[in-house]
Amino acid sequence: MSSFRGDFLRRLPIPMSAAWLLSDIAEAKGRQDSIRAAPQVLSTLRETALVQSVESSNRIEGITVAPGRLRPLVLGEDRPRDRSEEEILGYRRALERVHLHARDLAIDPRLLLDLHGLVQEGAGDAGQGKRVDNEIVEILSGEAPRVRFRPSELETRVGDSAPSPRGAKTAQIEAAIARFPGDFTLGDLERACPGASRELARRVLRRLSDAGQVESLGRGPGARWRRHGGPA
Repeated sequence: MSSFRGDFLRRLPIPMSAAWLLSDIAEAKGRQDSIRAAPQVLSTLRETALVQSVESSNRIEGITVAPGRLRPLVLGEDRPRDRSEEEILGYRRALERVHLHARDLAIDPRLLLDLHGLVQEGAGDAGQGKRVDNEIVEILSGEAPRVRFRPSELETRVGDSAPSPRGAKTAQIEAAIARFPGDFTLGDLERACPGASRELARRVLRRLSDAGQVESLGRGPGARWRRHGGPA
């Protein structure tokens, strides 16, 4: 999984095909006035974009419908016949809400549950949070598995949107290290401090290591760390 931290994006090469697309976009921006003068063309483009967005997003989740059914469902011209078509329609309703009311929507746990309720309307867990704490795990060759995300952490991450006082996350990491009863890994520290970045956790560990308060028992992201006696 690539990281967008540091200078990753600046070092990322741009394929020639992408450069051509960017050039086409820049050229098309000069044609906006002519498109606005033709409402039918704009309406057709909007419908096409909506249909393609719904199709692509649902295909990622393994949800597909017959080609001839997609457009009438998305454009509200027909009623769903099965569960897959219900989810297609639900996604379109959620997308419509975002497009029409974007300026009025606050990104918080309640909004996410509302959108989930629209997408999963008719299902038993529509509009509800996860009841079982499953995990998204990153597995790299030669390294220990690392938990990237837990659903139960989402509300904490999204709900805690207010800026933290300077140094608060560093203090949170240090307190978490002090609470570990034994050896721990960087992944353990990330789970204990979901609002702090991995890079910050590494910096704190390096500083405490230089001070002789913790020591690394190995190398790599899966290495275990040991805290020496007393608070970190």
